[in-house]
Amino acid sequence: MGARNFEWNWICKSSFELPPIHVCKLEQTLNHPLKQINTTSKIETVGQKEKVTFIDPLSGSFENADPLSLMAAQEDWDDLDLSVEPVKAPKRGLEVSDNPWIEQRTAILNKFTTTQKLSISLQQHQERGSSSKDVATNIGIKNKLEQLDDFEELTLRQLEQLSQAEYVETVNSFGKVLVTAWNHDFRVKALKVAIQCAKLLVDTSVVQFYPSKFVLITDVLDMFGNLVYERLLAKAEYYPSGSKILSPLPENFTPNMVPESAKETCRNWFYKIASIRELIPRLYVEAAVLKSYTFLTNSELSDCVNRLTLMTRGIGDPLVAVYTRCYLCRIGQSVFKAGPELIRQNLIDFLLLYEQLFSPTVFHQLSTQKVELAAYLGTYVPALDWMFQGIANSERHDYLDELFKLCMEKRNKGLLFNSILSTFKPEYIAQKAEVLVQQIASCFGESFPLYTLLKTMGERLRGHTTSNSNYIKREVWKLVSKLENDGDYLSCVQAWIPFIIAHSSTSELNAILGDIIDRSRTSTKSSSAILQDTIITVASNFPDMDQLFTMDKFLPLLDVIRSDSSRAMACQRILEIFCKSRTAECTADPVTTDALMFIAKVLHDSVNALSVDDEKRQYGQLISQLILKIDFGDFEQQLRFYVEARATFMNLDAVIVTLVHCVNRIAVETGKNVKCHHTKRTAAFVHACAAFSYITIPSVTSEITRLRLYLVTAQIALFNQSLGQADACIASALAILPQLPVSVEIDGKMCLIQPYLSEFVKNLLSTLIIVPDCFEQGMLYLTRGLVNMLQQCVEITGIAAVTRLYLDVIRMLSVVARPEYPYHIRKVDSNDILYGSDPKFLTEINSMSSILLEEILNNLQTLGEQKDLEEQAAISFELFQYVIEIVNLESEGMATLAYQLWLLSHKHKCLDKKMAMRVLDSLRLKLPMYPANSAFSLLISKLKI
Repeated sequence: MGARNFEWNWICKSSFELPPIHVCKLEQTLNHPLKQINTTSKIETVGQKEKVTFIDPLSGSFENADPLSLMAAQEDWDDLDLSVEPVKAPKRGLEVSDNPWIEQRTAILNKFTTTQKLSISLQQHQERGSSSKDVATNIGIKNKLEQLDDFEELTLRQLEQLSQAEYVETVNSFGKVLVTAWNHDFRVKALKVAIQCAKLLVDTSVVQFYPSKFVLITDVLDMFGNLVYERLLAKAEYYPSGSKILSPLPENFTPNMVPESAKETCRNWFYKIASIRELIPRLYVEAAVLKSYTFLTNSELSDCVNRLTLMTRGIGDPLVAVYTRCYLCRIGQSVFKAGPELIRQNLIDFLLLYEQLFSPTVFHQLSTQKVELAAYLGTYVPALDWMFQGIANSERHDYLDELFKLCMEKRNKGLLFNSILSTFKPEYIAQKAEVLVQQIASCFGESFPLYTLLKTMGERLRGHTTSNSNYIKREVWKLVSKLENDGDYLSCVQAWIPFIIAHSSTSELNAILGDIIDRSRTSTKSSSAILQDTIITVASNFPDMDQLFTMDKFLPLLDVIRSDSSRAMACQRILEIFCKSRTAECTADPVTTDALMFIAKVLHDSVNALSVDDEKRQYGQLISQLILKIDFGDFEQQLRFYVEARATFMNLDAVIVTLVHCVNRIAVETGKNVKCHHTKRTAAFVHACAAFSYITIPSVTSEITRLRLYLVTAQIALFNQSLGQADACIASALAILPQLPVSVEIDGKMCLIQPYLSEFVKNLLSTLIIVPDCFEQGMLYLTRGLVNMLQQCVEITGIAAVTRLYLDVIRMLSVVARPEYPYHIRKVDSNDILYGSDPKFLTEINSMSSILLEEILNNLQTLGEQKDLEEQAAISFELFQYVIEIVNLESEGMATLAYQLWLLSHKHKCLDKKMAMRVLDSLRLKLPMYPANSAFSLLISKLKI
């Protein structure tokens, strides 16, 4: 927009309209400002007039050897090898990779995208007519200046119809070309690439993509600035005081340490940059290498940045100008930690030209590109946010107030106050809250989106108090209610709801929720995430969950969420908030209970065939926590609640398991309360509890879990003298054993079933000791059933595991054969009381033990045939220990059996010798207990103890 022709007129005109700053005085000079040199002049006579011709001030510097220009005279762009080589990171380059800018640039690239086609104007070097010999020999002032002037005498080459991805790839390739040229010592070529990239920032033909273009181009310029600085740093070796060895410059070097050769090279770079004729490339490239001024001077950096700031006044396009100012501020902060004065001056310059954003020229450009004014203003946001953020971080309250006041005086101030709200600290926003609300209200109907201002202010005030909260809440809600777009309305509600909750009564909040429901009835799935967050925010910020559920507009909010996943997430978070707030107390409030069960049902019903196991597990655990938090204090009412919950949550195993445990718990509490002296009513209740568990357990998927639940239920039924229910649970558990898989999933991992089966069988056997027999079923019918089922588990667990379980059954039978058992259940007569060591009962035990012993010996033989010698030795030795500890060894047959087992366990030398010695030590202690001629004594002699 006329940047080049506009430059000097604008500087001269606007310098009198700005606040006092350092303005360069315009005067004719014969010396280049970067280097003092003597210039001469000559007088030529043209006709009758004398013409004074001054020699170019740059010419003196070219009398010395200039390696960059020497190489430039012999370089050819077309001969450049574009193979990319890695460039080393500079030791101390531009500090532009600070975290705030990294976050900012990433956000810009993600937000400002386009589907329009883009173009790039490239300038390709055009060879002159001179021969290579002339170029090689005539290294004078004229050719050196021509080498610089080549930037203006290039032919244009267009890259058109580029997609955004192609454009980004092309700009990135410029950076690769720049690095490659630099690595091949084509310094001027690298400078040309930087200039070409900077020229791209003049183009605003696709205005909505300009912020991303700025990020991409300045990345290349930053790379160039770092390369120049690294080059100069490598050449600036010096002799430290008292040393004769060249050393690199220290971290905080001064210009006095820099050798003259390095300074000369540095000046040479700035001469070349100063010779760039176009304003924007010259400004950007000089800013990129600004760090290199430290090799020349430390005192003039600030003046240089101020000079560049004044140069930006010559940029006609306000969008190009604001991003140029942003780049200057960023470089100024990274190079010499420029204070807020630099940013303040750039912002004031921008505010003086603010009306230019709404000029007819801009409107014509937007009309041509078919871009809305609101979208155009949005492209200014990243640059303004960066500069306002710098002022906010400085904590110069006088600057904050000054800019705040200047912004208030502008028309169409929405863009300005958006940056103020986004960057100034929340404490400042809270302090100015009333004024800000008034200013936002004055923006109603302007081009900048009103909802953006309201949303940003609500987000910034979250967790902060204001002097007149009721006024702010009332005025803001008036503005929010005027928003016509439902999506914009919900965005503002999402931002302001924490503030509204903190400063509203329950009735006021309920009315606001009703308004939200009315505006959301026609919402789409795209608004589901906002509604989800609104519900979660209300639940998490409301002080009393019981009071929250009394509002008749809260739960209906779930119905207006169109997305099932968002609705489920909202329900999940509400339950999590409730359970976390009630870590040590339960609830019995019917309103709260009904509301929570409704929410839990919505969460449960969201589970389908596509739901992953981890999601089911999370939902199940959460609903289980809820169930544990509900306690009515009455067992019968509690049981009815559990029955309803079972019907509601049948699809989640974790909830079913929790319900079984809860019902068993109240059955135990009932037995404890009556001290096992049940009345007709309590007996019926515990029977109902056992029946609940019995009919609920089969719906659990995991076989191991079902086994455990059946056993626990049987034990509690025994505790409450419900013998029939106990027998039924044990029988159901035994029926599961042949159906067990070889492996089961435990906590997401596949595990063999064998250790879990062994644990279950041992627990069951300890229970069977005290379970009285049912005379209709016969003696030890449950134990016989267990043995029969174990015979069918050989293929599941292997013959060795089943053999060990047989040994456990024999041990259990040895306990059952005692005249008095080691433990009992109150009010339950076990078999020791029922049979009283009856011979028939003992005969049955001996018969079963003999059968099991024979089965074990057969299995030992099978293990030997299968070459499973370690298992054979271990089981043989285990049976040997059992025989010598429990069986009457006065019988010659049992003594012989023990001896054969000893030999078998040691046959293949698979047994641990230390363990065998411990057993022998225990046998020595039994020697005095037996006569000298007993079978045991003969066994001892055979073992050679």
